[in-house]
Amino acid sequence: MKFAHTRNTETSLLSFAERPLKRRLAARVPRFVGTRTLTMATLPLAVAAFASSAAHWWTVTATLVAAQYLTDLVDGEVGRIRKSGHVRWGYHMDHFLRDVS
Repeated sequence: MKFAHTRNTETSLLSFAERPLKRRLAARVPRFVGTRTLTMATLPLAVAAFASSAAHWWTVTATLVAAQYLTDLVDGEVGRIRKSGHVRWGYHMDHFLRDVS
């Protein structure tokens, strides 16, 4: 049985720029860093962003949010390139972590 959400059909205003960016970034991710690691990086990045915003360190907060965005952008592409097979897990974790963070 094929998982219905294997393809991302969402498009954003900047999706034309995201596609080549995520391909280039995914090619640079070291082999020891997998899709699960990239997905779960959201948790410490979100906690650190929350703490830095509470301390009014806006530059640090912006950097952490950008890092969180990039790890979320690249994790699916890394999975497709490496054929890791964590499609269903990644789909559910991405949605759960977006709601939490």
